[in-house]
Amino acid sequence: MKGFTKVLASGVIVLASSATFANDFFNFSESDSKTFSSENGVESTVQVIDTSGNWKKFNQYLGKENQWIWSTSNSQVLGWYSENGDRQVLVNFEDTIGTTYNVDIDNCINQATIASKGQTVVTLAGTFSDTVELTFSGDRSCAAAGISSAIFARGIGLVSYSRPIYGNIAFETTRLTSAIIDDVEYPIFNGIEVSAKFPAGRVLNNHIDKVSAYLTIENKSDSAQAFTFNSSKLFDIVIFDSNGVEVNRWSANKRFLMALQNVEIAAGESRTFGGDISLVNINTGRSLDVGSYTIRIELAGTNKPEASAFDSVPFAVESPLYIDQRVSL
Repeated sequence: MKGFTKVLASGVIVLASSATFANDFFNFSESDSKTFSSENGVESTVQVIDTSGNWKKFNQYLGKENQWIWSTSNSQVLGWYSENGDRQVLVNFEDTIGTTYNVDIDNCINQATIASKGQTVVTLAGTFSDTVELTFSGDRSCAAAGISSAIFARGIGLVSYSRPIYGNIAFETTRLTSAIIDDVEYPIFNGIEVSAKFPAGRVLNNHIDKVSAYLTIENKSDSAQAFTFNSSKLFDIVIFDSNGVEVNRWSANKRFLMALQNVEIAAGESRTFGGDISLVNINTGRSLDVGSYTIRIELAGTNKPEASAFDSVPFAVESPLYIDQRVSL
């Protein structure tokens, strides 16, 4: 089984075949994007516009336009490409509090320091507590001194940064409002965290006749979360072929008690839903052919905050499913 852990969900999540949900501070690909908003209401979108090896060029980063950022393969170390053409270490997230780095941000800021770790940061995109804060110092009399601090959260990266304003006598903070990272959409919906487990690698249908799928709902908020179900069916598992045609459904030919049910998950608790689904085409009664499929597990109930103006959100996760056969010699 392959894990899909600690994913912040607000709807359907689609897993790539090689998807990994990083424990690093700089997981950002060309298909990802982030939206930030300043305290003055100015919005900005951050995207990768070019790449070269481990270097990524952003349309803007930490308020700097067309900025190149380098990272190690595990994204524990970030590098900065200065205006003078120098390649400098911006931060090593594994270093201790107080570690400093000589880095030329804008010909005014010349040093970055790990100021804190574990600071809780609240943004519209979610609440993050596994964080690293950088502070920047240099010639504050310089009018171009454009960054004073930045906070990175594990698994999503940069979540806020501050810059001096009004002649460097005050500071304005820009915070993350939404993001798409590794096909995961932020913000958190109502403090709920979703994870799922699916079959790993290729499934040999002449060796096994069923696969498992599980969906875990964890309540990360400080109050109980209630889910409403229209019957005793709490979840469903569906397999689609490469054309998107449904070929099997876990609930097919099953009977459920048609009565409204509520499932409550206490603050800090979790509940797992799921089971096995056979590798059979329910339309033909035969084993699924060799090929590529999509397996989806979905919660049959919904969670809707009290007095919410929004529709109930379905919780579901999809992943590729590859079916093959073992060849006998």
